[in-house]
Amino acid sequence: MTKTKAREVDVLKAQIGISTDQVIANILATWMDATDANREDGAQWYLLNQQALEEMANGNGVSLEAAAAVTAHLSPRVHWARALVAAHNMLNGLPVTGVMGRSISGAQSALDAYRNGEDPLWTLKGPKIRNFALNLAGDTEAVTIDVWAARVAFGGPYEDKLLQRAGVYQAIAQAYRAAAAKVGVSPSTMQATTWIVARNGRAN
Repeated sequence: MTKTKAREVDVLKAQIGISTDQVIANILATWMDATDANREDGAQWYLLNQQALEEMANGNGVSLEAAAAVTAHLSPRVHWARALVAAHNMLNGLPVTGVMGRSISGAQSALDAYRNGEDPLWTLKGPKIRNFALNLAGDTEAVTIDVWAARVAFGGPYEDKLLQRAGVYQAIAQAYRAAAAKVGVSPSTMQATTWIVARNGRAN
């Protein structure tokens, strides 16, 4: 066992009472439940949305990272299609409706950062939303752990506060990477595919 893995096992066992090996097993069990269609959807989800954001970015004279940051800010607690519409409206200077006010403020801060020559991704404070933006911008190693990805990792329902404990998010993300390596896919594909399975085949 490597020192890195030993440290991950210690974090998860100490903080949530479940070993890294068990988390990896939970993720792989969900992967094995995936249909061929689920796996195709999982492999394509981030890629297709990255392409959509590239078109949005190119049409509005901003970088892909800026479009991804804006969209990630606008995504919490709304249907994905609504988040894309909201991002399109913000980048085009149109009214943004149907999302939380703080989401709009965050998206505006990302756009302002880009226009000021700063990295818009650094306006995303939490690991989940920042990794989501990284995934949308083409980073296949980042792992977005939302409620569905966490349920997969924990093997069922869990308490939100567990993910907030020191080192837990990072250790679970690494478990997704380890599971992905075992079956020869990217971490983002593993996360997206198991997310789809957890949502009973719904990719959006």
